[in-house]
Amino acid sequence: MGRTLDPARLGDHIDRHYCAACALTGSRIAAADLVQDTYAKALAQRERRAYLGGRARGSA
Repeated sequence: MGRTLDPARLGDHIDRHYCAACALTGSRIAAADLVQDTYAKALAQRERRAYLGGRARGSA
């Protein structure tokens, strides 16, 4: 819970995520799409939480 997402460090892990996605999907193209979508969602969630002042989803 106490970990934060640092966009500057995303590149440190993308190769590992891509390899895992390749193993899961069996397709390099599908793996690239999966990793890209996952990173986009993670960054969007980070921005949403920053906008809401750190409140988690569903809290008032």
